[in-house]
Amino acid sequence: PFLEEVLSTVLSRLVAARADLAGKPRRRSRRRSYRPALDFDELLGRLVRYKEEHGDCLVPRQYKEDPPLGNWVCNIRYRETILRRQGIEVEEVPPGGKVLAKTLTAERLEKLNSIGFVWKVAEPGMPWEDRFRDCVDYYEREGRWPSQSMGQLGEWV
Repeated sequence: PFLEEVLSTVLSRLVAARADLAGKPRRRSRRRSYRPALDFDELLGRLVRYKEEHGDCLVPRQYKEDPPLGNWVCNIRYRETILRRQGIEVEEVPPGGKVLAKTLTAERLEKLNSIGFVWKVAEPGMPWEDRFRDCVDYYEREGRWPSQSMGQLGEWV
């Protein structure tokens, strides 16, 4: 009898509490907040602004001023590497298919190439002569030497 009485009391309180909460919005989870998907053209515009400011498209992955831009640039390079390894030049999106910000269609590749996007960033262990050649190529292309704020090539200088 004692256990039945205690359980009955506890269950009554639970039912009453649930009735009090009926119709009230649930409390949000403290997990990740929803972030809207980033748009390719928006990110491309941010990359163009970065290039105007820094002179190149070598956005660091940990770019403090715009972390999503740094991640996107890194993901685009990684995506292109994966596609190339699979022998795929461009991604075809079926009608009604989902196009993500990292999807590399022919049009998007053309847009990235037109602004001078660097697909392969120099490896940290790159020989001095190769870095120097990249530096000279940059000078011939841009008409000036890279500054130290211009990504890995600038750090090398």
